Amino acid sequence: MQLACHGSARTISFHSKAVAWLELSDRKERGEPVDANNVHRHADDVLRLSRLLAAATRTPLQGKIADDMRRFLKAAVSDGTLDPEAVGFGPIGRAEVLARVAQAYALDGAGAS
Repeated sequence: MQLACHGSARTISFHSKAVAWLELSDRKERGEPVDANNVHRHADDVLRLSRLLAAATRTPLQGKIADDMRRFLKAAVSDGTLDPEAVGFGPIGRAEVLARVAQAYALDGAGAS
């Protein structure tokens, strides 16, 4: 697949990592065997990717991608295992990182505040 710009590639990466985390988390909750390292890796990757978002970044999402990202943000807010400091953010809270993602993808009010 050819992508028009880096922003599109970044959006696809965010989306695929977020959905992978959601799906693995759901499977784990249902009691299916899931490698916990894989679950954490996808969430950590989303946190790392959020560092690429400039404060002025605005890439509105639509349809299923927007819905999936809203689900991710809502779930991530309440997941105590997500730790921005562990992936090199320094003293920044999970809510602040997730709010940055919500703002960048015009998903304000998606549960990330």
